[in-house]
Formats: sequence, C-alpha cells, structure tokens
Amino acid sequence: MNTLRNVLTQSEKDGVALQHFNVANLEMLKPVLNAAAEAHVPVLVGASEAEREFLGTRQLAVLLKNLREELDVPAFLNADHTHRWRRPWKRRKLALMRW
Repeated sequence: MNTLRNVLTQSEKDGVALQHFNVANLEMLKPVLNAAAEAHVPVLVGASEAEREFLGTRQLAVLLKNLREELDVPAFLNADHTHRWRRPWKRRKLALMRW
C-alpha cells in the first residue's frame, strides 16, 4: 500500500499535482474514487468539519477504505477546514470576560 508520503514524493519527482476533492456524501465520494481509479492517479479526499459531523468521521474513513481497496486506488482522507481547535479558546475568553 502506498503511503501519503510516498505518493507526495513521487508526485513531486514527476512534477504533477495531487488532486484534492471535498465530499459531502457517498454520492460524491464514489465518482471521485472511480475517476481516480480510471485515470490511475492518487487522490486526496477532503471533508470539512460540517461534512464530518454530517457523515461521521469514522464512517467516512471506513467508506474511503473500502472503496480504496475495491478500486485499488491510492486515496487519502484529509480533515479539511478544521477550526474546532479554536473553540475552547473562545469559550475560555468568554468565561474570562464574565469575571
């Protein structure tokens, strides 16, 4: 199995870009992986916080893994547009403002 590091290294050597597609559901995920398999290229699949909350992060990871194995295509999941790490700071700031 290709690792993301190996795919990125090879892409850089070949002078090609690794494509990234955001998906919001299975109906979007399947065509992305089918196209990557047909073109024989690796692909990054992104899911925003809202998309991961809707689909479920583990569920999306399992779907990607199963399709990746079924289609024999290097595909990697990317937690795209993640802002949750900022939320605890906002809550703390609000709590401090109350005092």
